[in-house]
Amino acid sequence: MTTRTRVWRERSRRLVAAVAWTAVFAFVQVASADSKTATISNIMLSYAADCDTPAANINLGNMSINLNNATSGPGRGIDALFSVNPAVNNTNAPNLWGSFDLHWVQFITYDDAPATVAGVPAGALGLPFPVMDTPPNGWDYIYKDTNGDNSISAAERIPTNTDGVGLVDDANDILPWYQTTEEEQGLAGFGNTAPNWGLGIFDKGMQYGIKDLPGFPGPGAETTDFSTFLVAVPKYTCEDGDCMGLNQMLVLAGFDWKWSRDNEILSLFAPSQLASAAASINQALINSSFTGDWQAVNSGTICAPEPATWMLLGMAMTGLVVAGRRNRRAA
Repeated sequence: MTTRTRVWRERSRRLVAAVAWTAVFAFVQVASADSKTATISNIMLSYAADCDTPAANINLGNMSINLNNATSGPGRGIDALFSVNPAVNNTNAPNLWGSFDLHWVQFITYDDAPATVAGVPAGALGLPFPVMDTPPNGWDYIYKDTNGDNSISAAERIPTNTDGVGLVDDANDILPWYQTTEEEQGLAGFGNTAPNWGLGIFDKGMQYGIKDLPGFPGPGAETTDFSTFLVAVPKYTCEDGDCMGLNQMLVLAGFDWKWSRDNEILSLFAPSQLASAAASINQALINSSFTGDWQAVNSGTICAPEPATWMLLGMAMTGLVVAGRRNRRAA
């Protein structure tokens, strides 16, 4: 099977203050025998208003998850929505949502019929499990088999050889989160228009959604296992503080799910049963050959820039605006 069909689904520095998240676990078999739902409540973030301010735990909000392996219909697949706690936007943390970004990180722990990267199937030597979904520059299936040998070579894995204009962003994507920047923003033509509704439900400070629709496994016991996590990525760090680094991903909460045509092995576990989500993500990053010194951590503090930093940023933006006006006048 194809583990990530983007054509349809389209698809530690010093860490002293810990992130605490408490999960209210609901694992409910709903009316249909092939559907499961779960919730994770009170997802907490350790946040400091600046580098010298003690960290405080903030209840960011709740996550709802649905898993459905019906043979057809818009609900088929897995979708999750993180909804921000309305009260958090009324806290005394005015710079909160400017201090970090939220993303969905996903990896594959097992697949009977995996997708490939430069002809190497996930799980094979050279691309062992766990594997990030998606790996850098996407899976082979987004590219054209130009030489007709039923395989995608490294030379064919280039943006000018994608199997559709809307997949060029996948070919250029070297970020470890599940969706590309264009998909998160919900731009037309990037997996967020019909029939792919639900891929880019990113309304900053309000809600963040993910939807995945893997291809069905073949007959028998073929299955594919995924783990999906919501992570916070800081925009700023402190030279002398205890804040997270810029390339770190703070694991907030997540879930595990197994996708199969066989209802008896359709499963959803929330919160995730992994002993260490960060360690698993980091192993998947290594196995998938991600660059950029990305590192997942299970605990850490997100810090806002100090007031002086905000002032400098404001001055820089003002300077850019003035320069732009001067250039237009000169033209």
